[in-house]
Order: sequence, then C-alpha cells, then structure tokens
Amino acid sequence: MKKRRKKNLPLNFTERSKAKVSLICSIVVLVLLCIVFRQMDQMFVKQEAEKEQKRQEEEAKAQAESREVYTANIAAVGDNLYGSSLYASGQSDTTSSWNFDHVYSQVSAEIQAADLALVSQEALFTSNHDEVSSSDTCAAPTEVGDALANAGFDVVEHASEHAFDYGSSLIDNTLNFWSTNHTNVTPLGIHSSQEEAGQLKVVEVNQIRIALLNYTFGVNSDSFSSGDSYRIDVFDKSKIDSMLQAARESSDCIIFCAHWGEDADTSPSEFEKQWAVYLMQQGVDVLLGSHPRTLQPYGTLSDGQGNEMLVYYSLGSFVSNEESLERLLGGMAKFTIEKTVDGEETTVSVTNQSLEPTVMHYNYDTGDYGVYMLADYTDDLASSHSVRYTVGDSFSVQGLQTEFDTILSENVTPSTVTTEITDSSADAEGSDSQTDNAENSGDGSTDESEDDSYEDSGSYDESYDESYDDSGYYDESYDESYDDSEYYE
Repeated sequence: MKKRRKKNLPLNFTERSKAKVSLICSIVVLVLLCIVFRQMDQMFVKQEAEKEQKRQEEEAKAQAESREVYTANIAAVGDNLYGSSLYASGQSDTTSSWNFDHVYSQVSAEIQAADLALVSQEALFTSNHDEVSSSDTCAAPTEVGDALANAGFDVVEHASEHAFDYGSSLIDNTLNFWSTNHTNVTPLGIHSSQEEAGQLKVVEVNQIRIALLNYTFGVNSDSFSSGDSYRIDVFDKSKIDSMLQAARESSDCIIFCAHWGEDADTSPSEFEKQWAVYLMQQGVDVLLGSHPRTLQPYGTLSDGQGNEMLVYYSLGSFVSNEESLERLLGGMAKFTIEKTVDGEETTVSVTNQSLEPTVMHYNYDTGDYGVYMLADYTDDLASSHSVRYTVGDSFSVQGLQTEFDTILSENVTPSTVTTEITDSSADAEGSDSQTDNAENSGDGSTDESEDDSYEDSGSYDESYDESYDDSGYYDESYDESYDDSEYYE
C-alpha cells in the first residue's frame, strides 16, 4: 500500500496574521530591550560622570580651602621737611604745646586706608623747642612725629643727609621718642647701637612678612666719622648685600627706601639707575626713592631672568615750604603686595601699582598750611597759594597736572652698569640743604646741576594717558614687565 505524501498547505489568513503579530511583538520587545539597556547604560555613564564631577569638585574645594591669598595695600610719600613758617603754624599763643595735625588733615583718610604707610622724615626730633631749626642744619619738634603718627603713618624713614646735623644726640632722642610714644611706628635708617644696626626690620601685615631697609647717599655733617658709621644707614654695597641676604631668608617681600638723587632734578641720576638695577637683581621687590624734592618717573624693572622690581625713583616733596611748582608737587605711591600659599608653594607679587599726585598748600596771609591730593585741590585754593607771589599764574591745578604728566612720561633707560656701583654719590655733602624761611628768601633758587653721566634720549609726551616706547627697556603701562635681558649677562 502506498503512503500518501502530504502537501505543504498554505497558511490561512488567521495563521498568517498571528505570525505577523508574533514577529512584530518580538521586534517590539527587542526594541524595548535595546531602549532599556541603552537607558541603563546612559544612566550608568551619567552616574559615573556625576561621581567624577563630584570628585573633581571636592578636590577643587579642598584645594581652594588649602590655597590662601593674603594682600597688603601699601602707600608711601616723599620728604616731610618743614620751614620756619610751617613750624609757626603749629605753635600756640596760650600753651607751650605745639600741634601739626592740620598739615595732614586733608590726606589722612588716604594714609589710614593703607595697611602700611611710609614717609621720609629728614629732620630728626628734639623735645626742646629752642633747638628747632630749618636752616642748613635741621631739627624738628617731636610734635611733628606725633602728627605723622596721628595721620596714620606706620613707617618713618630717617636716613638722610640731615640725620647727623646734631650728631648722635638727636638720633637717640628720635629713637627714644618713637619707642616711648608711638610703639606701633617703625623708624628706619638710624640706630642706637652697633648691635641694633645689624638687626633687620621686618613688619608683618596681614600675614605677609615685609622687610624694610632705608639708606642715604651720605650726610652733610663733617663730624660724621667711621666710628659713627653704624648710626646711619649710608649706601655701602657690602652692608646692603648682607642685609638683603637676611631679608631674603626671613621675609616674603623686601621694600627698599633710598634717599638719593640730584636736587630739583626730575630725571633719575646714573647713581639711582645703577643701584636700581643692582637692587632688582638682589631680590628687592619695591624701591621707594626720595630726596630730589621733585617727582621722578616710576615703573617696573625686569631682567628677563625672574627678577622684577617696582621702582619709584623719587616721590618728591610731601610737606615743605618750597617756592616752585615742581617742588610743591609730590606723589603718593600705592601698590598691593599679594602672597599666595598653595600647599607647600608660596608666591609673592606686587600689583595695582599707581602714583597719585599731591600738592603742598600754604597761604601766609591766612596761616593755612596743608598737603592735598591733587584730585581734591581746587583752582580757588591754587589762586590763594602764596607761591603765586613767586611763580605767578602758572601755579594752577592744570599746571600741576601738566607737570605731573610730563614727568611721568619721561623715557628712562635702565643703567647697563651694575658691577662698578659706588657706595655714595658725588654730591654726598651739602647737596641740598633746604632754604630756611623759603617764604622770606624770595628767590626760590635751586641747584639745577645734572649728573653728566646721565644720558636721557627720551622724549616727553604731554599726554600721560598714552604709553611711550623706550625700546622695550622700561614699561610705563605697569601691567607687564619689559625684557632687558640683553643688558645683564
């Protein structure tokens, strides 16, 4: 009997529909599974990313917490040297006490706003009013020191050509005055003993240790001998090198106050420029100049080898009885010292540097005496200034501003000589004694002699707002250091 082979019969409609539905369902399930797995994968990746971000944030937070930044805002002015009429303005008809707070009342807010304020006080102090003098030899009443402290000054520079006018006695009187009456004030440049002369002055401001040094080009007195050399800090390379080494080892920042330069010269002398480059190479962070009685330019020196220094060649006269527009115009230097501690690494930088003009005002008829920020000075005050009897209408707010702009626009070329710097300048003796009673002298004469070794090829730009080009060796923009590495081999 033959077997009958069955033929493949086609699926009916229902069966075909069920097959299609089954296939579609399978595909849908696969798609859904893919979506689910993809979402799970994305969720996992996202979770890992969130964990990594959180870890990085925690690390950044921990690093930020360990990274500490400290700042100290510094202000500094030039010479504080009174004439006889200024002394008279602080005397009382009814009492024996004198007071000079009025001289600084218009600028005390600026001084007190700084974390550390410095001033150059040339005449040393005496408590005997009969010894007060402002002629070739200078002695100031202790009340001037009181006024400086009351105005907000923290550091007083005493190394100057007048520091030995009365021998050692006023040095001791001055140091005793500060230690007895104003212990918060740090005097610089004069010393009571050989031991004290070798001790570096370091002040701590907002957890920043600042080393302070103050040197003068020389003294006027012929009686100053080698036995007195420890009494006053006079430019001496070996001594300065020793103190700078100690400063580098024990401080975060070094401020060097230099009493130097040519009288009434708005350009830095070769002596200034040589020492400026040398001090920059030795690690000084800020250099503050005084003595010329006039302003000089400022900026940032750099040798391209990691050394950089902010230098104010001269801050001019702060308080005086001078009789010319140039000598009545001064400057208040302002800058910020920033210390950053990041783990075991500590860095220090000087930022926000500026120079704001000041003007010394006096009116002999009304007895008004005081120093102003030029920004606060008015034409009415200028028109009442007694210096107009000498210089005429040229003394005005605009005239002062123009002089300020002209001085600061000068092209200063750094010195290329640092290996043969001298310990004292050629005019160390008798270079600039302030005229006594300038208001009575009537001539307003000054010594305009210049250092023949100084060559100024720069131009003067009446518009100080525009930066000048000095072949890349000096930067008046104050934001970036120039590269003068070719000068230092």
